[in-house]
Amino acid sequence: MRRPPRPGASRPSQPYAAVSELIDSALAPARAGLKGPAAIKRLADDMRQASQREGGITRDELELLGWTGAQLDAHAAEARERAQSLSVLTA
Repeated sequence: MRRPPRPGASRPSQPYAAVSELIDSALAPARAGLKGPAAIKRLADDMRQASQREGGITRDELELLGWTGAQLDAHAAEARERAQSLSVLTA
């Protein structure tokens, strides 16, 4: 049987979990809403990372990451060039 709290007794504070700022930086931003230079930069980075991990990436895999067909049609060529230039800098 639980006793009621004593008068004047404070309630325990709610538990607090500190969340590292690294978590925010680890989450990939939504890709479908990106346009113009922001889309090219992110798409190039996705391509560059995939080339280092798996040797490349397919259109289907890019769509699985959240890219739309229209974005890929509009930005893939420029993003590929940027990814290749970035790969040379990091190799």
